[in-house]
Amino acid sequence: MDISQNPIKCNVTNCQWNMKRRCSAKEIQVNSIGDGLAKTSDGTCCSTFVNSPSGG
Repeated sequence: MDISQNPIKCNVTNCQWNMKRRCSAKEIQVNSIGDGLAKTSDGTCCSTFVNSPSGG
């Protein structure tokens, strides 16, 4: 898939998978933080994240 067609937006500019604010990972995994029950998006985290100091 052309990255410009990817519907998954990403604003984490230092993630290796961030390509022009779109996620280029083949698949993503989003988990809850803490007790396993997320009540808002603040209670979630993208476990696919890989730190890249130069950005994606």
